Amino acid sequence: MTMTKTPIALAGLALMAAQGPAHGQEACDPCAGDPNGQAPIVIDQVQIGDLSSAIEVDVDEVDMDASATATTAGNTAAGLTKSGDIEVTTTQRMEGEAAAAASLTGDAVAGAALTTATAYGNAASAGTWMGNLRTRTVQTMTGDVAARSDIELGSAGAVSAATTGIGNVAATDNEFGDNLAYQEQASDGSVAAQSLATVDEVEGAASFATTAGGNVISSTGYTATAIQGAVQTTRTGEQIEALTEVSIAAAGAASAVTTASGNAYTLNNEFGYASLGRGGSELFQGNDSQVAASSVVTALDFGTYGVSSAYGVGNSAAVTNLGSDTALYAIQSNYGNVGAQAQFTGASGAGGVAQVSSVAVGNTATAGLCITCGPATLTGTTRQFSASNVAATGSIQIGQAGSVVGSATAIGNAATFQTSGQ
Repeated sequence: MTMTKTPIALAGLALMAAQGPAHGQEACDPCAGDPNGQAPIVIDQVQIGDLSSAIEVDVDEVDMDASATATTAGNTAAGLTKSGDIEVTTTQRMEGEAAAAASLTGDAVAGAALTTATAYGNAASAGTWMGNLRTRTVQTMTGDVAARSDIELGSAGAVSAATTGIGNVAATDNEFGDNLAYQEQASDGSVAAQSLATVDEVEGAASFATTAGGNVISSTGYTATAIQGAVQTTRTGEQIEALTEVSIAAAGAASAVTTASGNAYTLNNEFGYASLGRGGSELFQGNDSQVAASSVVTALDFGTYGVSSAYGVGNSAAVTNLGSDTALYAIQSNYGNVGAQAQFTGASGAGGVAQVSSVAVGNTATAGLCITCGPATLTGTTRQFSASNVAATGSIQIGQAGSVVGSATAIGNAATFQTSGQ
């Protein structure tokens, strides 16, 4: 069935397209230069060809640890200073494909066996201490992104895999100053992240984290004034998929956390005014890609716990703060189907806990303020529209266990403004 976008969503997009840059100019004014005379840092990057990294580690017997790490990024940019003011304007465009693959195979690893695979289209970061931070970032990814981790072992003391694939990622950090940021992110390709593992015996814990995202922004601040905004979009017909498949005969514990998101923005501040978006210049997130998170874990004999978790979300915006006024202004539009699937199969003769969690959300907006450390107010508005199918499924097959917990949650739109403390 063909879905036609409604005037509400188009109005939100037009509003943000028109007013988003105004927010960036007013908050960051990156072209004006530093008031003390320091010129802004300007970074302009274009990558057209494909990039790939691959590492294969094969072991017989290792007395300590073994690891395999693969990292690929089309463009990377950083504007960092130990202290003082800094202003950074970054433009990144990636037209090729970005792939990273890490493989660890063999017989026995007495210590920890670790794989890390990371693939980014564009990545930008900026930060300072005891100064003002002003950033304006424009990122465009038109190719596909793929990250994959493979583990096949007879035995190991512990096993872990971290697999991350993201189209565009940006991060800022500041303490004791202003943290003013505006970003535009367009992820126009597909993104895939996979963690695959087969192990006979793990003495300790086996843990797996798999993350796929179209556009991701994170910001942290302490005793800082944070005023930030963004336009984040993904493309129709593309897929953003995260998959974890684990098979272990025996383990002390086993867990897999699998996350897939279209657009995500997180602002965490402490003791300073924090605003994600502003009235009339809201954060805009538009997800048109299909989003899917799948976590399948088999641990035939596990000890303390066995966990399989899958989380899929079209658009996510969150701001948290301690002791100072906080605001969230966001417009979210989701047209891509969102799915989450989590499965766990196994048994625990030691009386361990088996848990499955499957969560799928079209749009979520969260503003949290702790007022224990001082009087403060929480304000804002959100407009959410979802025209997609949202599905969450889960299953547990247990032979023996101390307790079993299973949950599946599907939500179209969720908005939460909450204060805590007194």
